[in-house]
Amino acid sequence: MEMIVMMDSLNTKAANNNNGEQGLRLQWYRKQIELNPRGTEARYKLGVLLARLGRFEEAIVQLKNVIAIDSNHLAARGALREILPQMEARRKPVTSKQEAR
Repeated sequence: MEMIVMMDSLNTKAANNNNGEQGLRLQWYRKQIELNPRGTEARYKLGVLLARLGRFEEAIVQLKNVIAIDSNHLAARGALREILPQMEARRKPVTSKQEAR
């Protein structure tokens, strides 16, 4: 019952404040991880959301934790393959040749 009430509360808050929706989702996934530390679904979704927010280091930690729990979690492996190049691209300094492209 508590989980349903919390989800209803999150849904209401998200509907009233679209800018806060991602923050509410972050809270929801973290609460689910706290309740079930060995569960992979909330941790995977948290990793994907963090990546979408550009928080790549945090996303990678979550996705690697998913794989540590379930080495066959193909979605987490695929997400990591997508995130790592994006993170590297952010780290590389732009050269004058790259700017001209």
